[in-house]
Amino acid sequence: MRRLAIGRWLLYQDPQRVVEQLGAIVESCFRANDEARVAQLAWVDFLLAAGEREEIPLEALELAAERQQNRTVLYMLVDPPPHRQIKQRARQERRPNKPVPLGMRKWQAALHSPKILEVLLTDTDPAVIGRLCQNPSVREADAVLIASRRPTFSDILDAVARSHWLYSLEVQRALIQNPYVRTGLAIGLLPQHGPRFLITLSHSGELHPTLREAVGYFLTLCPPTPCIEETT
Repeated sequence: MRRLAIGRWLLYQDPQRVVEQLGAIVESCFRANDEARVAQLAWVDFLLAAGEREEIPLEALELAAERQQNRTVLYMLVDPPPHRQIKQRARQERRPNKPVPLGMRKWQAALHSPKILEVLLTDTDPAVIGRLCQNPSVREADAVLIASRRPTFSDILDAVARSHWLYSLEVQRALIQNPYVRTGLAIGLLPQHGPRFLITLSHSGELHPTLREAVGYFLTLCPPTPCIEETT
């Protein structure tokens, strides 16, 4: 429902008005406003599912943000390639000598056998990981393991983010800090976190330059010290 509401907001509101509202929402996140964080995460969820229908409205929003020189919103729209990438042929190289067919692995991902699920945590197909993340037997620690594994493929990390685990702060942090994640997804998740995490992140040596710039910029949106910080 939130994703649908965001879609209607983008499609039917004036782009300049959306820029003003989205910018205000993101900036409120850095003042630890829980309602703003819910709305901003809905925006991230919407972008994960966006297709061709949303291309033109998103382009119009970007143009409006550029006219207003609204860096906050521009960072919510930017999506450079991942900081690190591995070749697609590595998927084949990582498969066992006697691979289980994709359909079977997707079926297994809905089972509750710890041994089977443990094997599937390292699967290289996003369809399997997506099904796995919907399995109630998969714990937060398992989702963090998938989100933090490296090297990996960005579509695997997208599959984690498209699940309910997007709402886990620990999974978010694992995604943000993974150099193989799409840079736009990492930036989009930054407003969910307070200055303490952003400062720690700024010292990482594995950040895309645009992600590093976004971290520095968002730190300027934090309240004067002592900064408000999330409780987790």
